[in-house]
Amino acid sequence: MLAALPYFVSRFLRQDKKSSQTISIEVGMQNSGLGVVLERVNFANPLTAIPAAISSATHSLIGSLLAAHWRNQNKKDECL
Repeated sequence: MLAALPYFVSRFLRQDKKSSQTISIEVGMQNSGLGVVLERVNFANPLTAIPAAISSATHSLIGSLLAAHWRNQNKKDECL
């Protein structure tokens, strides 16, 4: 769901479709990575980084699936 916000904001700012897709994936993955770093730096207990680490793994999986879906969708659009 969070990947939709950067996509629609970039489309609103008149970015092309492929750029908006890239921005969407990158923003989601960078946010989860930043969460891991901030939690490790600011909290003594290393277990506090677990939610962000799970989020990072989830974003990587979802981002890969979304990229594959968009790649296939873009190929179909080019054939038309």
